[in-house]
Amino acid sequence: MPLVNMRDMLNHVYQHGYAVGAFDLVSLDFLEGIILAISEAGSPVEHLIIYNVQGITKDETLDMIGEGKTILNTIPGVLEIVTGRSIQDDDSYRHTWLIRFCHRAVIESYKNHHLHVAFADTLFRPVAGERISIDYQTH
Repeated sequence: MPLVNMRDMLNHVYQHGYAVGAFDLVSLDFLEGIILAISEAGSPVEHLIIYNVQGITKDETLDMIGEGKTILNTIPGVLEIVTGRSIQDDDSYRHTWLIRFCHRAVIESYKNHHLHVAFADTLFRPVAGERISIDYQTH
């Protein structure tokens, strides 16, 4: 009996845009090499944006965020998207996007992906003039 149901695993892979390796083992050395390569691949990378919106209502802001989550979640390598709003009304920045990528290499492909570019250029950047963005490696 498998440790994980294959259908569930492949559905998750498809939904989140990553790959699952399958390897034939000929020796313990070969297995150690695979494990070393996987461990050197690194942990997930996160893309954090803190921002303010201008020129749109609260409902329009929520619509923009909802549409963004729907669109950006389809980009290969995106594991998770979390959005939020500040608790304090007087905070310098009021909104956040946290986008978790499966690997550091996904950052460039995400930034140049046609769906990201279209969303950012037409819906996000026109209303989010004040923003700070940072990509960081998780531990």
